[in-house]
Amino acid sequence: MKKILVALIALLSLSLMSNRLQAEEVSWEKTFVEDFEGYDNGKVETQENFTDKWTNDGWSGINPNPTDINDVATIRSENSNKFMNMTYASSFFYMAPTNFRANEFEVEFDFRSNDLTDAWVGVNMRKEYRDIRYNGGTGMMFYFKTIYVKNLEGDIIGESLLIQSLRGGSLSTTDLDSLLVGDRLIEYIYPEGEAIDPTKQIKSNWYNVKIKVTNTDNANESLYEIFINDVAMATLTYARASINVYGYFGLHSCTGDIDVDNFKIQSLDEVAPPPIVRVNQMIEPTGKVGDVFEVPGSDEKDLELIDDADGKVTIQVTLPNQEIITLEEGVYQFTPTLAGIHTLSYVAENQSGTKAQVDFLINVAEKDDPVDPDPVDPDPVDPNPDKPEEESNIGLIIGLSVGGLAIIGAGVYFFVLKKK
Repeated sequence: MKKILVALIALLSLSLMSNRLQAEEVSWEKTFVEDFEGYDNGKVETQENFTDKWTNDGWSGINPNPTDINDVATIRSENSNKFMNMTYASSFFYMAPTNFRANEFEVEFDFRSNDLTDAWVGVNMRKEYRDIRYNGGTGMMFYFKTIYVKNLEGDIIGESLLIQSLRGGSLSTTDLDSLLVGDRLIEYIYPEGEAIDPTKQIKSNWYNVKIKVTNTDNANESLYEIFINDVAMATLTYARASINVYGYFGLHSCTGDIDVDNFKIQSLDEVAPPPIVRVNQMIEPTGKVGDVFEVPGSDEKDLELIDDADGKVTIQVTLPNQEIITLEEGVYQFTPTLAGIHTLSYVAENQSGTKAQVDFLINVAEKDDPVDPDPVDPDPVDPNPDKPEEESNIGLIIGLSVGGLAIIGAGVYFFVLKKK
């Protein structure tokens, strides 16, 4: 009985271990937290532990000639608390969590603006590419602009914090401010004849901002909710397929002196982000039956895989008759046997079993008929079609003793032959 009990306990332990291992395989990092406490005061780009956690097109090395990425962000201390300062007088600075993606989420941070000339700080979200700026790629950005309020004479009479939004595109950006619903604005007008209340100022005071993103029941539509100090300030309902993705994030600042602290992203997704498959080589759109068709993959630069389980990609070809063939590992070619549209697919899978694939259409034509080395033309072409008709006619004369008949070309003529 004791042995049976021990066996049951062992079996139960193995079962629990199996379930635990399975749970570990399908789990993923759902929270990104940055309080800036683990760094030394000074420039962030010189600290390896910082650039391991944060990156941009310069720090990652993807852009050989990056601009405006260094000498902007520094770690500072105040009252035993560390935070990051971004002082910037040019267009804008950005950095992104190295490897964190989400589709539904909450992102929040604290910020303080020390310069209200035209400063803003914001978050770009649902980016397709991590190392790209908001004005050169897809994404939705909400930013918080701090600026002085002036009267018609140009005198400063107050301070304001305004919520703004735009959608990035491959070549441009789209201003979405008119679609935002809500107050969007915190404003402090200086009291006349009284001292300015420093607790009501925008400048030099910390504000907590939060953006919550969830999907609606409509295709590709999402609800964006913006809070400042836990007060609902604005909402945006917007639908677009290119930003309904498990995307990357970017923290941005522009033309100001801004402090940031306690940056956090909490994923609300129920499944892990799917892997990313990118094919970096052109694929020929046409082929011919019987001719070998080469596909990218033999060179390590041909493909880019992110968050897949084993660093491998499966290459499949769907034939015109809907039959699917899978290329063996290490094989990057196939020979079409049917004419018609073929679908070339690159498929990757993450540890939770979620798959992602990219497809390419290939139009395969019948192979050209072989050329006959000795063709027989039953109706040969006249080699000299422009020659006058009377010069090319053939005459046939049949002579008689006293007269004759001549057939010349298409005409029939009678004539007389005389004897000498």
